[in-house]
Amino acid sequence: MLNYFILVLAFLALFLLSFLPGLVELLRAKDPGPVSVDLDRDIDERYFSRAFNGYLSNSLAKAKPAIASDAISLQSALKTHNREVTVTMNRGPETVWIAGKSFKISSGTDYQHPLMVEGDLNVEDNAGVNAEVRVKKNCKTGTNCHFVSLYGGDIQLGKDNLITNWIDAEGVLEINNGCRIQGRATAGKTIMINGECSLKAMAAPMIKVAYKHEGLLPIEQEFAKLTEPQWSVDSDKLIMDYYNKVPIEEIGQQLERFLGVRIFYSSVLDRANQLELIDKALVLIEKEQKPEYIKAKAWLQSGEAIRVRGKLDIGDRKRLAADLIIEGDLKTGADVIFEGAVHVKGRADIGSGNFFNKSLIVKKETTLGENCFIRQVCDCQESIYIKSGSKIGTNGLGGLSSSRDIYIELGNLVQGKVFGTHEIKIVTKI
Repeated sequence: MLNYFILVLAFLALFLLSFLPGLVELLRAKDPGPVSVDLDRDIDERYFSRAFNGYLSNSLAKAKPAIASDAISLQSALKTHNREVTVTMNRGPETVWIAGKSFKISSGTDYQHPLMVEGDLNVEDNAGVNAEVRVKKNCKTGTNCHFVSLYGGDIQLGKDNLITNWIDAEGVLEINNGCRIQGRATAGKTIMINGECSLKAMAAPMIKVAYKHEGLLPIEQEFAKLTEPQWSVDSDKLIMDYYNKVPIEEIGQQLERFLGVRIFYSSVLDRANQLELIDKALVLIEKEQKPEYIKAKAWLQSGEAIRVRGKLDIGDRKRLAADLIIEGDLKTGADVIFEGAVHVKGRADIGSGNFFNKSLIVKKETTLGENCFIRQVCDCQESIYIKSGSKIGTNGLGGLSSSRDIYIELGNLVQGKVFGTHEIKIVTKI
């Protein structure tokens, strides 16, 4: 009995001992407090320009700007109107020069302090500012100009410009051939890229990479013809008669002939769920239920996704109903329509004119053919190659993301964000 009592005491002592470090810290706190994390820095793509404008607004609320005449050179302005204001930036006090009207930086000039222009800014060739620049109206730069950071209304970068940090336009940001942006490029309306260049990240409701096409792509027009079916007793009977005998896509084709309209094949799968034809979370797809392009073992998962063990090779002009989880590589022909999301654990080689109604998530290298459309997001752990004529995203809610590089041919449209861990490269030909 005594032995049991000692064992219980030892257990209680060890149990209470685990609370001792916490109790000591509670009585005599030594650990640092919680880390202050500004979530807007990661959520708001235009955070850096907004923060810069905030610093200026707070510090210059009572400052009187220097009055400079229109289109005067920076050097003569400094001689005549050497009005400088000390502003507390995040890195400490900074001297900011303020131009009250439109302003010109002459060729060959390098300015070393932050610059604030109340009107338009015109920068001639081979000039720049080795600090932040805020332009209230529009900014136009010449060839071979350089800046640390640049903010303005509409911004037009000339050829071979260098931005070592971020650039942000309230309206339209135009980037020309040879530009290098080593940070983030953002715009309130549109980013227009007219030639080969490199960036770290970019975000705007509309990103036009020398994109000239107007209206819907042919594959978008094809998808727009699909409708939600009006279910009836007869259509339900057709599904129940054929569900375990033929692939979902074949049932969809029979329903289209029966109803006289083109329908979403994914609706057939949803209806099969409602009719309780799918009674298990994971169902092995039998041979007669497989489309001809699924050669490997496959399962229907949660009544909405098909999991394929191995690679998947899809021919031209196919339409797939379910979400897809592919444990190998994916290769597609031309004009394939994916009604659901696609997750590929290998590499993806997408043919021309493919349509993704949801997102495309790929673990390895991804190549997107010409004239494709991804309604939501294309995310890849390795490099992404986007050929011309494609559209990614809808209403600013899509995007491209890669843990390595992103190569985008001229002639593409992205509505949303583009982020490459290494670099985004705009090229003439992949």
